Amino acid sequence: MNIVDRSMDEFFIYWITIFILLFALLYRLPSVIKKLWEAYIMSNIPFHEFPGVKLPPGTMGYPLIGETLQFFKKGGEFYKEKVETYGFIYKTHLLGRPTIRVIGADNVKKILLSENVLVTHNWPTSARLLLGTGSISQSSGHVHKIRRKNMMHAFRLDEMDKMVPVMQDVIRSNLEEWKSKRDIYTYPQSKLMAFTVSACTLVGSDMTSLINSGMHDVFKQILDNIFSIPLDIPGFGFRKGMNAKRQLLSMLESILSDVDKRPYTPILKAHYESSSKLGMESIEEINEGVIDLLFAGHETITSVSTNCVMFLGKNKSVVEKLRDELRENNLLKHKGEEFTPLDLQTINNLKYLHCVMKEVLRLCPPAGGGFRKALQSFELGGYLIPKDWSIIVSIRETQHLSPLFKHSEMFDPDRWNDDKLDKGAERFHYLPFGMGARGCVGKTYAQIVIKVFIIELVRTCDWTLKNENIQMRYIPVPVASDYLPATFYDPALN
Repeated sequence: MNIVDRSMDEFFIYWITIFILLFALLYRLPSVIKKLWEAYIMSNIPFHEFPGVKLPPGTMGYPLIGETLQFFKKGGEFYKEKVETYGFIYKTHLLGRPTIRVIGADNVKKILLSENVLVTHNWPTSARLLLGTGSISQSSGHVHKIRRKNMMHAFRLDEMDKMVPVMQDVIRSNLEEWKSKRDIYTYPQSKLMAFTVSACTLVGSDMTSLINSGMHDVFKQILDNIFSIPLDIPGFGFRKGMNAKRQLLSMLESILSDVDKRPYTPILKAHYESSSKLGMESIEEINEGVIDLLFAGHETITSVSTNCVMFLGKNKSVVEKLRDELRENNLLKHKGEEFTPLDLQTINNLKYLHCVMKEVLRLCPPAGGGFRKALQSFELGGYLIPKDWSIIVSIRETQHLSPLFKHSEMFDPDRWNDDKLDKGAERFHYLPFGMGARGCVGKTYAQIVIKVFIIELVRTCDWTLKNENIQMRYIPVPVASDYLPATFYDPALN
């Protein structure tokens, strides 16, 4: 072999070696970056204060973005994969924050009963900015206590009873519209209905003028971007959400500017009174609270009403049992008669209806989890929860994986006839409205709206689901991924 051939061989071997090394480096680089990022995060954790206690298992993704892109891509499946891999307590990095997700009644109980001691509320930055400091959901400490006290008083049963005719009127009007269209996508129609119910009962808006104002479309832009990367840059969802918020605040200011000249709703009055007690004079802050009221009522009612249509559409025997109960209570009309008006006492006497509502909320709680932040480092389930880390209290997985519910994946309203469950054995196994100091203040209101919807649905409608093989998505709320197409028509009641 001559010198030239040897040199060519050496040159070829040299570059092949370089290529292999570069390929190996690039192949390993993502893993190296992840490990360095995780090491950086760990460097600020006081492990010496908790000898022998480790962080929960899990991964932290890439610098700054963590596992946020995977979360947005996979939605609820992201959490499902995590719990299958790591168990009931695991770490991740979402929306710019190191995060611990907590599942299971015992773990959830410790978090929810430690409000303002071990943890405090901590929504993602995008939600905090879009809902604003004037809202009850984003307030804490003394401010939250004052707002909550006033709202709890406003959501009294006697006040709820007065709202039932308004709820019934709005819901029945929307169901008639669904039947007139015949073929609809249930989810977007439920969104409009839920917004109208919330605005009419909580804020006191007129139904016709509300629909004509286009306010719902603006409000939808905020909802669509409530959990987004908080970058106020053109083209980003957060920018669209903030623009919509400014537009909605302007609309609310024009609607509510003459509030002193017309009757308050009890809820709106409570909101204004708490703002006055707290010395809030900013119109923007006050109206942010109104947006929060609409948000809380809207998301729950939208999700649950859509899922009622789904579960009842797939379980016609349950619909017939509901109708039997209505018939026994003289709530089904005979030919030529009007439907019996509803009131709170009548609604609360319907025991099977209550079971159906609870089962829908068990399988599809409108909020998949609650957001908290650790005020101090503490131990939970044998793992270290570091100070200042975000904590997501899982509602959905806690309910789905609870040993209390046999055949948990099945839709079975009769499970709630079990005396043990009725006596409160489900506490912390079943918490669709949260629990503790930050449990949903409008829980009773939401339950009444849901029950009125189910009553009007089964006594004024029949419907057929167009897709029996329904796939669910869970972010931001649980609904069918195809928006639940269905055909609605008048029922053939005896």
